[in-house]
Formats: sequence, structure tokens, C-alpha cells
Amino acid sequence: MPILVVNPMNDVHCRHMVTMLRERGIEYKELGSPKLNDYAAVNGELIYNGEPLRRLRSVYFRSIMTHNPNQLAGGTAADRYNNQLQFSAQVEAVRGWMHALHEEGARVINAPSNSSKYYQLNALHRLGIPLPRTCITSNPEIARNFISEVKGAVCKPLPGGSYCRKVTPELLEQLDAISNEPAIFQEEIPGDDIRVNMLAGQMISAHKIIKSNPDILDYRTDPEYHSGEVQYESVDLPEGVVSFCAKAMEQLGLRFSGIDLRRTPDGEFVLIECNSMPAFLDIELKTGAPITARLIEDLQEAPLIERPSSYSAAGTYARKREPGNHAYLFDYYDVMSNWRKQASKFKDRIIVNLNEEQKVQMLKQTGSPKAQMELEIHDGKVKVLRVW
Repeated sequence: MPILVVNPMNDVHCRHMVTMLRERGIEYKELGSPKLNDYAAVNGELIYNGEPLRRLRSVYFRSIMTHNPNQLAGGTAADRYNNQLQFSAQVEAVRGWMHALHEEGARVINAPSNSSKYYQLNALHRLGIPLPRTCITSNPEIARNFISEVKGAVCKPLPGGSYCRKVTPELLEQLDAISNEPAIFQEEIPGDDIRVNMLAGQMISAHKIIKSNPDILDYRTDPEYHSGEVQYESVDLPEGVVSFCAKAMEQLGLRFSGIDLRRTPDGEFVLIECNSMPAFLDIELKTGAPITARLIEDLQEAPLIERPSSYSAAGTYARKREPGNHAYLFDYYDVMSNWRKQASKFKDRIIVNLNEEQKVQMLKQTGSPKAQMELEIHDGKVKVLRVW
């Protein structure tokens, strides 16, 4: 299995990749959802559905959803909470596999550590890449000051999962809500949306995304984008722009990226984001850009890794069955409920250091040295809980 196509979400890009690999007679293996397949590690060996990875050249990893859609399903609060933690365990199994393969020297497009928007924006600002002025905060006052300074701002969710919003008077009225979730605030950059697909520092394609209305802020909200009718226009990028895109990818450890740029009315280019696993198939099919073909070439060029294995499966592996909706091995909800009960008891408790006089008194009373005490403060009364 020299090429692994890791497709935990039945993604159309992976299906297209598999079709092209099959047509070209290239050896591959497709790995599916962790809900139905076993991503195991036994004594340092990676095992997929009972089969150890003995030969490997490269990995195409089409990401994995971090937001659990099953949270929207029914069931009790305990069921939903346990389901969320089970989902997190499934995500961790796949991400752990990808980390392990990357650390062992396999070419992974792309390793899962390359997706943090927080790290990305901070690192690229420090590198001097042309970016919008940016503020990431959960402090409403810091956000308001930043918004006032830039004279036109947008707001984005830090973990993804929603769309970019223009900062309007209505949004400013809701701004205190960021106390519950850090958000990204950026200077609004007017101009054209440009998507650049790059691999190993080389540009494959660059296209302007043609919006049905120039006032649309996030092209993903364009009705034509959702209907599949959006069109693209090829653009020529100056060498300096390609250079800073390649520099950004290198800094972020990205082998492949779909880079979002804004081209201002003055012809300047500003980097908005480096997507670690971009949606590119629509551009490929409508423009003929050879993105999947270039990815396959790069995956094939990676050196072959031979992995000796001592693993011996006990019996025949059976594919995982879909469990009941509310079947769980660990009762995460019970653990968290007990933790909350304990935490509520401790909210008015503090730990203080004993002064020298108190240390002498404690030594006389207990016969052993003491350095700290825990106090509970409630209704203006102080109670000593313990001393150690």
C-alpha cells in the first residue's frame, strides 16, 4: 500500500483521487471513517483493521471534522455529552495516526498539526508576510479598540465552523459575547478574492473567484457558490507574491495549500489565509488546472518506507459495526457532573502561605512543620479547612 488515501468523511476530493489512482494503475489503499474502521496502534505498530502497515510511500490526508454533527441529534444531556467525547476519541485516533506517520518520515499531505488559525496568523505576522492587521481576543475592550483603529473590520470564528462577518453596529452590540469564545478580528481588505493552489513551494494555479455580487464579504456565502455555478478567472501573479506565498507555506510546514489572497483596487496582494486542506475540485473541473494530477506525482515521488512487523492478529478481523446511538464504554458525563459538583464547592476557597509566626504556632500544635492553609470564605466568614 505505497499510497494511503485517508478519507474519514467520505470526501469528494478523496473519491476523485482514488478514481485517478485506479485509472493510472497506481497502488493505493483508502482508509475510511474511524466510526466504522479501527485505527489501532499495538506496541508501536500502526494497524488498520487488523492489518499492519508494512510498506508505505506517502499519505493524502483529507482532514477530519472537528465539530460533531451528532450533537444536534436527540437524546439526554448525558447521551449528547458522552457522544461528543466519543467523537473526540475517534478524531484523536485518526490525527494520532497521521502524526505518527509524519514523525516516522512518511510524506503526509498535510500533517494535522498545520491547521491552527491562531498559530498561522501570529507566525505570518512575525514573518513579515503582507496580512490584514489582526487581533485575536476574548476581551471585548481590546476588540473595540482594535476595531476603532482599523476603521473597518471583519470578524471570524477562531475554530472555523462559520462564516466571516462584517463588523456592523449590530455586531458591536453583541461584542460582549466574545468573552465566551476568542474570535479573530481583522482589518477589512476590499478587492478581489484570489485562490492560489501551491504544492512544495510551486504554484499550480491562481484564479479570481467571480462573485455574483461584489458586496459579498465571504464568497462561501454566495448563492452561486452553494449552487455550484460559481466561475473562476485565471490570473497572473507577480513573482514577489508567489514568493511570499511559498515563504508562508514553508513557515507553516505545509506541503500543499490553497492560499486565499485579496487583490486590492491598487493592485496590491494581501494574504488572508493558508488552507491546510483546501477545496479545489471545483476549480480543477471548471478550469482544467491539474491539481489532483500534481498531487499524485508528488505522492509517488516520495521514498518507499519498508516497515518490519511482528504483529500477529488473533483470528480474523471483523469490520466495526455501527453501535447503538447511546452505547458507551466510559461514562464521561458522570465524571464531569461530579467534577462540577466538587468545583462548585471550591469556588470560594483560597490557599494562603503561613507567615513565620503561624508556622511556629502550627509546629507547636501539630508537632510537624506547616507552610500553607486552605480557607473557605462564605457570607463574610472565614473557615480553615486544612493546613499542610
